[in-house]
Amino acid sequence: MNDIKFKKKKKNKSKSNKLKFIFIVIFIISVTVIFIVTMNNDRFFISSLNVEGNNTILDIDIIKSVNEITDRKKFFIPMNNVLFLNKRRIISKLEKEFPKIYNIKIIIKNGSDLFIYIKERSPYSLWCKYNDKNKYSELVYSDFNEECYFSDQNGFIYTEAPYFSSGIFEKIYITDKSLAVGIYILDKERFDVFFDFIKSLNDKFGISVNYIVLDIYGDTRIYINSLLRKKILNNPYIIYHTDDDYNLIERNMDLMVSNDLFKRDFSIKPDKLNFIDLRITDQIRYKFGLNNSIHD
Repeated sequence: MNDIKFKKKKKNKSKSNKLKFIFIVIFIISVTVIFIVTMNNDRFFISSLNVEGNNTILDIDIIKSVNEITDRKKFFIPMNNVLFLNKRRIISKLEKEFPKIYNIKIIIKNGSDLFIYIKERSPYSLWCKYNDKNKYSELVYSDFNEECYFSDQNGFIYTEAPYFSSGIFEKIYITDKSLAVGIYILDKERFDVFFDFIKSLNDKFGISVNYIVLDIYGDTRIYINSLLRKKILNNPYIIYHTDDDYNLIERNMDLMVSNDLFKRDFSIKPDKLNFIDLRITDQIRYKFGLNNSIHD
């Protein structure tokens, strides 16, 4: 008798548990459906997309890129729902597709208006691939044939440069690495020190740079238009070891321009200067004219 009552009680309990489970499942499904339907209501959708701060990148291109994310659904929820807007993904996508973008800020205003604020990179220096088939003394450059790129103030290559850029920026030719959009040409510290050095050459020695070559042998050649504020027509160069300390290079340069023999030769025939070699510490090496004599 007791066994029959126990089995009946157990059966009733099992039936009750099944009903509870079914109720919970129905409740969860109902809540989920209501939630999905609610999240598909237009009042939660982005009502407008506004782009500000862009100068060269078109609004339509940025909007198209953003829409490729927001036009999708994830688990039946539209990605243009302001509550589920994936700002990080949008920023990552825009930075990848538009390397010219330096900074992005995304803000929702008035509940559903999406504003994308952009800061574009600005050109700071011009880097070009060097054609090593030519000798340095025989370089003939054509703006139409060269492959050149702009970097920003951090050394980040972000876009190809138009052919007319050489009149605005001195070109820096590089041979020991490939140039491409999306790379850093130098680390930030080396980049800053390099351009501080170029500026120092102008401030201290009146040097105007025409173009620069960083060669595969570890030397840097700076081809100049002027020295000591005096214009030079034949495009001589200053050469130094790329990895040398810039203070040492400036010291050697100071020894050069202070040398009486060099000052005399330069004052008489500035357009005959061929090169100044700063690769040897505390030694002065330069050449004037077409002869083979080099002054040490």
